[in-house]
Amino acid sequence: MLRRITRGHGRAAAARGLLCLAALALAACSGQPAPSPAPSPTAEATPTAEATLTTSSPTPTAEAAPTPDASPTTAIGSGRISVGGDHVCGLREDGSAACWGNNEYGQAEPPAGERFTAISAGGVHTCAIRTDDGSAACWGGNEYGQAEPPTTEPFAAISAGDAYTCALRPDGSAACWGSLDYDYRVTVAPPSARERFTRISVGSGNVCAIRTDGSTVCWGSNRSGQAEPPTGERFAAVSVSPASEDGHACALREDGSAVCWGANTEGQAAPPGGGFTAIAAGALHTCALRTDGSAACWVYGDYDYGRSTPPPGELFSAISGGWRGPCALRTDGMVVCWGPGQQRPATPLGHFAEAAAPPEGERFTAVSAGYAHACALREDGSAVCWGSNDGAGRATPPGGRFTAVSAGWEHTCALRADGTAACWGDNGFGQAAPPRGERFTAIEAGLSHSCGLREDGSALCWSVSPEDDPPEDIQPPPGDRFAVIDAGPNDTCGLRDDGSAACWRGMSQIVGYYPDGPPEPPRETFTAVSPGDRHFCGLRGDGSAVCWGDNAAGQAEPPAGERFTAVSAGGAHTCALR
Repeated sequence: MLRRITRGHGRAAAARGLLCLAALALAACSGQPAPSPAPSPTAEATPTAEATLTTSSPTPTAEAAPTPDASPTTAIGSGRISVGGDHVCGLREDGSAACWGNNEYGQAEPPAGERFTAISAGGVHTCAIRTDDGSAACWGGNEYGQAEPPTTEPFAAISAGDAYTCALRPDGSAACWGSLDYDYRVTVAPPSARERFTRISVGSGNVCAIRTDGSTVCWGSNRSGQAEPPTGERFAAVSVSPASEDGHACALREDGSAVCWGANTEGQAAPPGGGFTAIAAGALHTCALRTDGSAACWVYGDYDYGRSTPPPGELFSAISGGWRGPCALRTDGMVVCWGPGQQRPATPLGHFAEAAAPPEGERFTAVSAGYAHACALREDGSAVCWGSNDGAGRATPPGGRFTAVSAGWEHTCALRADGTAACWGDNGFGQAAPPRGERFTAIEAGLSHSCGLREDGSALCWSVSPEDDPPEDIQPPPGDRFAVIDAGPNDTCGLRDDGSAACWRGMSQIVGYYPDGPPEPPRETFTAVSPGDRHFCGLRGDGSAVCWGDNAAGQAEPPAGERFTAVSAGGAHTCALR
């Protein structure tokens, strides 16, 4: 989808433009070399948001399964991995934080130069405990004050929920900030300020904590009984689900057996027998680590989508439940995520692909990442796709040989050797039905439209919508000839032979972003252009970047003085290669 393709050099340009994103994931974007793998950490759960007083364990909440290009290539050390609402964070061996996934509110952008002992990814914010003085640092969304610690005093553990954060002081007392008020009629009052705890876990609308005697108390929303732990039990660990309505919680007894309470609509509160060393409650699923380090997850029915099937043969030292699906830390310090890699929930939960990886041992000449799937071309020209494959099969390519491929929102297009186009996946707007008899040198798939570049440099786009008829409305300016085209989710841009840029609408007028068409590009000369969701970026001849359009998240504000060789505009962010 959002990749530069040049006329006559589609495969090479696609490979350069797309492979740059993999390099940009962590190491290249930070400019830091990949550290060596961390030593095996102690087995520790990082459930929805459990914080441990004695070990300062990390604490996630709602989920995020990273895209193939977004997951870290470096080892995350110290046994600290935390899955948030749409992002993931971990601590390296040196205590520095690494986050990836959705960064719309800055939740995946930890402060530079800081070192931490614990980290917890919440809904749209992240909190961590500094190494030097034990104080809390939070970043990201702060609408309810959840990312604004009320004090600089030291903490021993921290847990970020949806719009609420709690931390434990060294004496076991709790400090919380943000909001648990979701106007729920069924609630449980918080415990006395005199209470002392060893662990605490924050979900979306409620909190559970373990007292020093092992008994558990919960407060906040109790719509599904998630704030009513079993009486008379003593627990060593507790984890609260990030689900705001049908929530549940799980805990481990001292003998390692698991017990859950609250909603059980998908089997998320029905643990198997056996002993576990760590437990992590997700939205409608639960995972735990067995004593041998293997993972076990339980969920059934329409919400499974692979969440209940951890990678076989893998051993882990920490696990985090999250919203979409779990992530776990291997004993070598590498992060592994699984869940809706072949499917995604019917309810939209984020803006990037689920945890999925390209086939091991394969070699490719071109690769293209779409919304929740990716496709690549092998050296023999055959196509392979991975990731979400719901609907009409966006990740199921046909047989044959191709010279270029472009993964869009829920469809994919490719070029055969004779220049004809083949598309597969969702065709609700006609985006996967290329015109017959046409020959192209490059092809681009957007959200609900696709475009091809003819040999003479003219561009042709296709999409039929009852709200936008005839399809000529999505065509480029008449008579224009282009050397490069690039389709974003909602618009298309092209570079003329003289380097000037032109952008025209695809679906932006329907979704209301730009009813009169996308904004005019600057009257400059470019070597590359990339349309994002609501913003656009280009590279000048000297390598400097210029962006225009929406800048609500700073996505249209490239760093001054930098020089780049490639640029790619995404949803609410932009990346470039120096």
